[in-house]
Amino acid sequence: MSEVWIEDEVDTGSPAFTWNYRRAKMIDEDGEVYYGIVEVYYDGGRMIGWTDEPQIAYGEDEEELDSDFAFQKEAFDKPVLDLSKIEKMIPNRGGEVG
Repeated sequence: MSEVWIEDEVDTGSPAFTWNYRRAKMIDEDGEVYYGIVEVYYDGGRMIGWTDEPQIAYGEDEEELDSDFAFQKEAFDKPVLDLSKIEKMIPNRGGEVG
């Protein structure tokens, strides 16, 4: 069974399950390449999945929106993930995360 290790600083106080935003290269149903920001999920530092659709900044008030946008901007300090290549390395990709 393959494991995908992504070198990220994802320490949020939980050694088991955590997530962060990452820039991602994706391919749509027509084979067209596009880029977006996705949530990436980790279990014990091992990448286990990501959101299928690019994420938008969201908040229930201006402060939460600003905070979420700032967290998304951190993705630009990390390398772009090529999800079409990584997907092949993760067993059972496509199932529910968490």
